[in-house]
Amino acid sequence: MHWDLLAPVAWLSLDDNDNDIIRFLTYLITALKSVDEAMVNGLFVLLQSLEPPQTEDFLTALINQIHDLNATGEPCVLVLDDYHVISEKSIHEALVFLIDHLPSQLRLIIITRADPPMPLARMRGRGHLAETRQADLCFTSEEALEYLNQIMGLSITQQDVDTLNRHTEGWIVGLQMAAISMSELADSSNFIQEFTGSNRYILDYLVEEVLERQPPSVQTFLQETAVLQRMCAPLCDVMLEWDEDLSESRNAQDVLEYLERANLFVVPLDDHREWYRYHHLFAELLIQRLEYQRPQEIVRMHCLASEWFEQQHMFVEAIHHALAAGEYDRAAGLIESQAENFLMRSEFSTVLAWCRQLPEDTRNRRPLLRTYFALSILLAGRSLDEVDQSFGDAVSDETVDRLEVGMVLYQAIQKIFHGDVQRSVELTMHALESLPEDSLFLRGLANRNLGTAYLMIGDVTAASQIFEQDVQMSQRGNDKVGSIVGYQRLAASRTIQGLLHEAYNYNRKAVDLAVDARGNWLPVSVKALAGLGDNLREWDDLEKAEYYAQQSIEEAKRWSIAYGIAGYLVLTRIKQSQGDPEGACKVMERVKQIAYDYDATDLDDIIVNAFQARLMCMLGDWDTGMHWAQQRGLDGATQQVSPSHFMQKLIDSRHSWP
Repeated sequence: MHWDLLAPVAWLSLDDNDNDIIRFLTYLITALKSVDEAMVNGLFVLLQSLEPPQTEDFLTALINQIHDLNATGEPCVLVLDDYHVISEKSIHEALVFLIDHLPSQLRLIIITRADPPMPLARMRGRGHLAETRQADLCFTSEEALEYLNQIMGLSITQQDVDTLNRHTEGWIVGLQMAAISMSELADSSNFIQEFTGSNRYILDYLVEEVLERQPPSVQTFLQETAVLQRMCAPLCDVMLEWDEDLSESRNAQDVLEYLERANLFVVPLDDHREWYRYHHLFAELLIQRLEYQRPQEIVRMHCLASEWFEQQHMFVEAIHHALAAGEYDRAAGLIESQAENFLMRSEFSTVLAWCRQLPEDTRNRRPLLRTYFALSILLAGRSLDEVDQSFGDAVSDETVDRLEVGMVLYQAIQKIFHGDVQRSVELTMHALESLPEDSLFLRGLANRNLGTAYLMIGDVTAASQIFEQDVQMSQRGNDKVGSIVGYQRLAASRTIQGLLHEAYNYNRKAVDLAVDARGNWLPVSVKALAGLGDNLREWDDLEKAEYYAQQSIEEAKRWSIAYGIAGYLVLTRIKQSQGDPEGACKVMERVKQIAYDYDATDLDDIIVNAFQARLMCMLGDWDTGMHWAQQRGLDGATQQVSPSHFMQKLIDSRHSWP
C-alpha cells in the first residue's frame, strides 16, 4: 500500500506518569482525535465508565472504527514518543494486540531508547517491523558537513568535520552542542583538535561549554528549571531567582523563545509555543550537573513546581514533584484530595502507583489514603494480599469515623464478593451514614454495592430505592454515564416488580441519553436496548422485541462482547415465546460461553445459571431445571448468594405456564 509522505500524524509524547492503561488509552485516542474526531467516536465515554471494558475489547472497537471510517485506506500515522518510560505490563500487552490487528489505514511508529518488551523477532520474521537503530541515526561525514555548515551556519573544513564526527561517533546531540560551542569562536580548529574523550566526558565538557557561553540570565534559567518535565513561562518565572544586577531580560517567555531560536535543546509541546520540554538527554545532563553543584536546591525546586501546578489544578504534575522532593505528607494530602476524581475516571493504576511511591508508614498513618490504596488495588484487579495484611479482617462498628469509612466500604465490597451479603449490607450502611454528601465516587460505589446486595437477597423494593438515589446523585454531579446506568438498573428493578410501563420508560430514558453528538448509541446503551426488548416481549410484541435484542447484541460487538449477555438472555426468552425451543437453547449456550470466557462477575454467572434453569422449566423439563438450580445454589437453600427472587418468581408462576 502506498503511503503519502504528507499523511496526517497523531503524536503522543509519553512520560513516567502515563503508566496507567486508562490514562494511556485516553491520551492515545486524544492524539487520534486531533487527526479525525470521527475516528474515536464514542470511545471517551467508554473509558470514563466506572466499569471500563477489557482492553482488547476497547482496542477492537477502536480498530473497527478506524477501518469503517475510510475503507479505501486513507492513511494516518500514530507516533508514540519516549515509549521507554512505559513499564506497565498491561500497556505493553495492549500495544502488542493493537499491532497484531493494525488496520491498513494506520501506521504505528514507536520512538524509544530501549527495545520494548514485545515479540520483535516474530514481527521481523513476518516482515511487519521496520527498524531504525542507533547506527542508522549516526551522521555520516557528508551528513555532518551539511548539518554543521548549512544548518548550524558554521564554516569548517571536511577534515575538521571528519575529526569532530569521529569523536562524537556521528551522534547528532554531540554535534549540536559542539556547533553551539564553536558558534562564537574565531578559530574552531583548535577546539576540534582538543575535542577528545569518551561520549560521557565529551558531553560533560560540551554542557559546560554551552552553559558558560550563554548570557547569565540563560544560565540561571537552565539551572533553575532543570527538574521540570514540561514548562511554560509563568511556571519558569516562579522557579527563577533572577540576579538583580543582570542587565538582560528577566522574562521567562523571552528566554524560552531564545532557547528555541538558538537550538538549545528545547522541544515545543503545542502549536502555540506555550509549553516546552528539554531534550531528555540534555535535561539529564543538567540535573546531573545540578546534583553535583547544588544538591540541596533540588528539593526546593521540586517544591516550587509542585505548589505552582497545584495552584493551576494540574494535580498529576503537582503530585509528581511532591514525590520527587520527598515531601511525602504533602504528596499524600494531594493524593487524598484528588483520588476520587481519578478513580471516577477509572485511572486506578495511577492512584495505585502514587500510593506505592509513599513510605508504608505514611500510608498507615492516613486511614483515608490507605482506603484509596486498597480500593485502587481492588478496582484494578490486583492481588489483595498486601491490603488484607494491612487492614486486618474487620473494622469495629463503634469506631467508624469519617477517615475510616472508606475501609468499611472496601470490606463491604469484599464481603459481597465472598457471598456474605448480610454483612456487606451492614458495612455499606455504616459507610453511607458517614460519607460526606460531596464524596460522589465513594457514595456511588456504596449505593451500587447496596443495591446489588438487596437484589441478591430478593429485596427488590429496597434495591429500587437505592438506584433512584443513584440517579439523583449522578444528575447533581452532571454525570451522564452514571445517570444512564442508574436508569438501566431502575428499569431492571421495575421489571422484576412487574411494573413494565415504568421499566419501559426508564429504559427509554437511558437509550435517549446514551447517544453521542452524531446520534450514535454509546456503549452504555446496550443493557437499556435489551431491557426495551424484554419489555416488548412481555407485551407480546415479539417482532419489535427481537429488533431491540439484536440491536443490543450488535452494539455489544462494537464495544465488548461481554456486554452482550443481557441481549442474548432477552433473545433466549423471545425465541421461547416464538415457539422455537431449539433456537432458545442455542442462544442460551452462546450466552453461557460468553459469561464463562469473559470471566464475568459472580453475580453475572449466577444470573446466567438462573436463566438456564428457568428456560428448562419453561420448556417443560421441570425436574432437570430444578436439579440444575440446586446444583448451583439457586433454589433458595443458599441464602447468602442466591438471587432467590429469580427462582421464587419461577416457582410462583409455575402453574401459569403453557
